[in-house]
Amino acid sequence: MQYILLGAVLTTFMASAHAGEADLIGTYAARDKTGLREVVKIEREGDAYVLFDKARDGSWRKAKQPLVPVTKEQFGKMLKAPADVPFDGLGNKGMAVFKVPQGWGQGKFKTDSGYFMVFALGPIELQKQ
Repeated sequence: MQYILLGAVLTTFMASAHAGEADLIGTYAARDKTGLREVVKIEREGDAYVLFDKARDGSWRKAKQPLVPVTKEQFGKMLKAPADVPFDGLGNKGMAVFKVPQGWGQGKFKTDSGYFMVFALGPIELQKQ
């Protein structure tokens, strides 16, 4: 009986851990001078999360590297500050997309939507479509 209960608890925990990452599936837009513009989308293909970025011609380009869950340590390194906020994140070597509480900020950066992307030029707020 104890093993059944332990198994049920572990299954629930594992499902909830993956639910946050699954919440990141979708299309994201960023604000520029003309308004909101789609920039990236995340899809699930089998067991992998895949990133697509929007080309100038409007087509979606699939990234070569799959996205993997971002750890608390990686989150802190990317933002150069302790990861003291609940978050969900998926990233690869070039970028990462995060969901944090709405209104969260770090230094000069703030996200009203609760979604943002970090890449070589720093963080940028995203709007989930």
